[in-house]
Amino acid sequence: MQIRDVVIIGAGPSGLFCAAHLPKNKRVLLLEKSSISASKLLMSAQGRGNLTNTLLHPLSDYQTSHPAFVAKIFQSYTVRDFLAFLTAHDIAFHEEDNGRILLTSRKVSLFRDFLLHQVSEQGGEILYHQDFQRLEKTKQGYFILHTLSDVFYAKQVVLATGSPSFPQLGSSEIALQVAKDFQLTFIPFYPALVGVETEKNLSFLAGSSVVGKGALFHRNTLVYQQVWPVLFTHWGLSGPVIFNSTLAMQGLPPEQFTFKLSLPKAAITKRLLAYLGFSAPKLAHYTLTTKLHRLRPLTEAKVCGGGICGEQLTEQLEVKTVPGLFITGECLDVTGKTGGYNLQRCWTSGKVVAQALIANS
Repeated sequence: MQIRDVVIIGAGPSGLFCAAHLPKNKRVLLLEKSSISASKLLMSAQGRGNLTNTLLHPLSDYQTSHPAFVAKIFQSYTVRDFLAFLTAHDIAFHEEDNGRILLTSRKVSLFRDFLLHQVSEQGGEILYHQDFQRLEKTKQGYFILHTLSDVFYAKQVVLATGSPSFPQLGSSEIALQVAKDFQLTFIPFYPALVGVETEKNLSFLAGSSVVGKGALFHRNTLVYQQVWPVLFTHWGLSGPVIFNSTLAMQGLPPEQFTFKLSLPKAAITKRLLAYLGFSAPKLAHYTLTTKLHRLRPLTEAKVCGGGICGEQLTEQLEVKTVPGLFITGECLDVTGKTGGYNLQRCWTSGKVVAQALIANS
């Protein structure tokens, strides 16, 4: 029986980043359900790689049940630290609107390949098509990991499986299954950063977009506002402002919310004028108001809200009641706005766990 030092369940951004920082003397194995690594990363900014955000503030940019805990984690590995990592490895980046950091190469696949190379250089191994089934811990202190095709043994385990958003990429609710098995408190996953179906029929505008101030109201209370693009669809609204608005809903029923989009004259398109039946000289500004109907499904959500609650974890993201079990990335009850915030959560949590695994050697 071969007992690995570390088995990482999931070869996504946080799992790869963690493995890339582990020393060569660690016997590290990553188990990936799908046929490729970091499939969600490849979707970032339509393949351009929005890796982090210079405006990030842990206390205001993440939805979580334990904000103070999240703030402490982000002190351990910051946006500045990650940018220094990119610079040290000659990975060119630049800043765009709203603090977004994107790859100058415009090819996030190259960064994914770099991480894979780093993992290989450090002696890590990745096995694909590993459909994880369950995890157990023995009285002797090591872990047994069961997949459909094999059984693995580990001294320490990192849970980096993500959430059920975009299940077509191989994601699932494995994290919550593990939480149940080890009696951990969690918040059920729910769609976050996703489009919304509206009470008002906006299908005439489908395919067009505008830049205006979006404002989300819970009943009559303003809960979020931002100036950024809004995309009209045949079922309602999408785009960055909408994604961040759905995160601000905190899992509450969408029908309790109203969305207002305020547009100055310069932002009013001919398509919108045709929809409204106005001529340009007669409309100096416009505010579109609609009640929300429901969120689009998990299959379209960029990420999920919910996850394993931080109160049960140390500042090294180790489960207090299950020594040797670490939680990273989207498994955590930490969900950020669109624009690089969620990838930074992966880099931060992956590095924090890597440091803990090295210290525990």
